[in-house]
Amino acid sequence: MHHQKERERSLRIHLEKLEKENSKEMFVDKVKDTNKGKKNKKMIRDEDKEKREAVCVSDKRQENVLLTKMELLKQFSELEIKETKANMKLLHCCFISWHCLVQQYVTKIKKATVVGEWRLLLRYWRVWRGVVKQSRNQMIALKAADQLRIEKRKMKMADTHYHYF
Repeated sequence: MHHQKERERSLRIHLEKLEKENSKEMFVDKVKDTNKGKKNKKMIRDEDKEKREAVCVSDKRQENVLLTKMELLKQFSELEIKETKANMKLLHCCFISWHCLVQQYVTKIKKATVVGEWRLLLRYWRVWRGVVKQSRNQMIALKAADQLRIEKRKMKMADTHYHYF
């Protein structure tokens, strides 16, 4: 990251230098134009010829400057793309870590819920088992009471029958 920023800064400085050179050339051309009226025709022709050559040279320089500007812009955009990719990778890793934490938390919550439900089920089962045992004991008690009544009636009948004879 730090290396990329230094590189971008150096590219910007280089662009500024190129722009300053272009502005100096333009100033020199203007100064030549003002001195033009003072010289004679031959010198004017020679100057025109030099100017045309200078224009060709400056056109080539401008093309070179444009090419270097385009190359610098291309490098700058490539650096931006690399930085964006690196940021996206970092964001992806952070998201994966966060998602894992959330999944662990949800798993713990579900386990706690299952354990709570199991305990509640066991409590209800114990209550149900107690109700069933109580009803079974009641039935046994009723049967025992019926048997005792029946036995008592039989004894009473046997007693009354024995006394009559």
